[in-house]
Amino acid sequence: MNKKVTLSLLSATVFASMAASAFAAPTQGVYMGGSVDKFYKLDDLFNLTAEAKKQFVTNLNTANPGLDFKNLVFVDFDGKGAKFSEILAAGTLPKAKRDLTKADFEGSYVTVNLDGSNGASYDPRNDAVDVPTGDLKVESVSAINASQIQIVFSDVVDETSAIAAGNVTFDGFTANTRELQEDGKTLIVTTNTPIKVKTDVVVTVKGVKLDADNNKVVPTFTKVISVEDTVKPEVASIVAKTNGASASTATVTFTEPVKAAAVIKIDGVVAGATQAGSKVTLSNLNLDATKTHTLEIVNLTDTADNVTPLVTKTFTVTTDVNAPQVSSLAAKGDHQILVTFNKPVTLASVQAAVGNKIKDELLADVNVDTIKVATPGATTSDTQFIIPVKDKLFTTATSRTLTVVFNKDIVDTLGNKSEAVTKTVTLTKDVTAPAITSIQAKKAADGKTEAIVVNFSEGVLAQAAGFDVAKIRVLAPNGTDATTNFFATAQPAIAEGATKATVNLKVATQLSGVYTFIIAKDAVSDLAETANTSAAFTSTVDFGAAPTGEFKIDPSDVTSSKNKNNTITVNYKQVVKGGAVAGSATDVNNYTLGGKALPQGTIITLSADQKQAIIDLPHTESVATSDKAIFTISGVQNVAGTTISPVTTTVDVVDNVAPVLESAKVLDNKTIELTYSENIAALTNADVFDSFKIVNGTTAIPLATGELVADSVSGFGKKVKVTIKQGADRAGTPASATAGGAASAKVTIANGTAATKDATLSYTVVDNNGTLEVQDGSNAVVATLTAGAGSFVVDGVTVTLAGAVAADAFTVTTKAAVAGTSATTLDLNKAITVETKATTAVKDIAGNVQKVDVKVDVK
Repeated sequence: MNKKVTLSLLSATVFASMAASAFAAPTQGVYMGGSVDKFYKLDDLFNLTAEAKKQFVTNLNTANPGLDFKNLVFVDFDGKGAKFSEILAAGTLPKAKRDLTKADFEGSYVTVNLDGSNGASYDPRNDAVDVPTGDLKVESVSAINASQIQIVFSDVVDETSAIAAGNVTFDGFTANTRELQEDGKTLIVTTNTPIKVKTDVVVTVKGVKLDADNNKVVPTFTKVISVEDTVKPEVASIVAKTNGASASTATVTFTEPVKAAAVIKIDGVVAGATQAGSKVTLSNLNLDATKTHTLEIVNLTDTADNVTPLVTKTFTVTTDVNAPQVSSLAAKGDHQILVTFNKPVTLASVQAAVGNKIKDELLADVNVDTIKVATPGATTSDTQFIIPVKDKLFTTATSRTLTVVFNKDIVDTLGNKSEAVTKTVTLTKDVTAPAITSIQAKKAADGKTEAIVVNFSEGVLAQAAGFDVAKIRVLAPNGTDATTNFFATAQPAIAEGATKATVNLKVATQLSGVYTFIIAKDAVSDLAETANTSAAFTSTVDFGAAPTGEFKIDPSDVTSSKNKNNTITVNYKQVVKGGAVAGSATDVNNYTLGGKALPQGTIITLSADQKQAIIDLPHTESVATSDKAIFTISGVQNVAGTTISPVTTTVDVVDNVAPVLESAKVLDNKTIELTYSENIAALTNADVFDSFKIVNGTTAIPLATGELVADSVSGFGKKVKVTIKQGADRAGTPASATAGGAASAKVTIANGTAATKDATLSYTVVDNNGTLEVQDGSNAVVATLTAGAGSFVVDGVTVTLAGAVAADAFTVTTKAAVAGTSATTLDLNKAITVETKATTAVKDIAGNVQKVDVKVDVK
């Protein structure tokens, strides 16, 4: 491999790790073995002095004289890593990363300081594991949003088995698409029917195989996850670019998938609408590159119907007036040239600029085939392109230096055009033959081998008819020749550049023992100008021990009654042990429900044919929540003594636990608020006279139909309000005062509601020697008037006269306030207790009536 390319990939790997680094054991960094035995910490690697950097390159070459990089170990932040040869083979660090064992390290390494001098010695074997810990398992299952569920495996898995519908199943979620991510460990499953209300989803994973070894299958895994998306969508980014004064397009990316048709405005003008998905590109815009712009989206709605009423976000236009440039030319094999640009450019403009000819050392024409994009999935533009050389290059030489003339006007995606440029590249004749590196088994879900996979050291020439099975000889474990009818006649095609080939068996077979595969020479050819062919190869594959009468059942063989009896039936489909013996199917210790032992009082019996176990949970007080509960079976044996393969599934269980009155408090002298152990079914003015016994002091309040009613408390599912409605209430009357008599019009009473007693009093205005006086019925003077005006107070009210003359007569009638009277009320100065009684009026959401004879003190 080209040394610059290797160092570039090393840099990319290191940078990717540093972006998330925390700590690791073994310590994160680069370990150089061979005759070097040096260790470079990641934190130091890019801060080395110039001299130390040169020494790094020297050490790199010395440690790996054959450039196979097997003596170079990279450790990531989490203590996992890989040999650099493994990273190169996989293409990326995430695909190659694994648990590092003591055997991966050669011994103690000398830590290199920033100036290149030797530091302390460090032995990573002290922090590495003895053996790999990586049995394939499901590490996590989670809901990303209302439309997607993510399953993460502990290791890279076989894609075919991971996306197979029968291997990852759901109850409560409709899977429409399944996509294994680039790391090979993360599966994202998407539905076209988003979950809009909180829903429990049962996820079951089985039959998914390890990519490196199809003999390893993930154990059956079941988990109940709660899917609820309450997060409102937002705009993650807005990108608008131009090479001029204005941009005509803008790409809006959202934080999650959104629905279509939300109106989008830019600078107050409608620019378009959202499309279903995570981004939308708006066209026909005229965005001034010198100004800040405002994007608004009205009622942005995600797939769970969470709505952001108004999104407002400002953005600016990125101006790019730089011409695209050719960054590098590199050999891709011995007759292809890899061209890299500093930005995406159009395929058509590259093809036009190069044409169908390049130059050799003497500037003679060398014909080339049609130039194509290098990045998988790219179509009309890319940053890398492949120039296939059509003419023979190595007739008389083993190395050729070619010149590529790039004429002007290679165009980037914004329309910037390049200047003409000339670049050279050296191609070296490939004389290294492709090698068959290993053979592994590919098994079906039932354990039968359906194919073998032959792995190559490099990409090979296409074979439309597939691998030539005539070149494979098969020896059975006993040494006999098993070649005849072992493989199918027709085999799947091998694509150009493939690094593995699948060779199908004639019939999927339950193989066991160690088979030997002998592959003749010339089985595959590489992609060199003069193709190199593979040498003969012999390898063994251990298919494992022969089946010994496995005892397995499917999760669907476990069913539940789906009522409050909560009876679970297990169909073992063969006779099982029962009674007080080891491996008994009637032993409650061989089962769990919801991660716990079966409830106390559970009874397990066998059917008459001893093939079914009927698990009868207590009919009351055994299941507290109606839900899907995880149910496991282990340790059960058939009559032959074979132990069942552990089973994990879910069963529907129904709440059969009575709600319990926990506390009570007074709201007023007729109302008590009750609190229960769980949510109570809705009550509205419900007659509960026979549901409770209320004792005030030492006396129980006698209640008849309609005299105690209950209502739910809004927003508090566990609370109930009970109100005493016994007897009729009588409203009170306020105090009042009125004037009467012939002169009543001259009398004003301002505060009649202050009257203190019931009375009617008579008054007369008398002229006493020129002074007007107000006298009561006993001729007592109560007020002296001036110009016919004055006031006096009687029974708490103020009486005022105006314009009075002698002989005026009037009366004042007062009425004291009368308090209202109430029917039966609680004496809050005495103790109050509430006790539950047998009834059907008060029950929980599942219909269980309240527990009786529960007495609580009212606070």
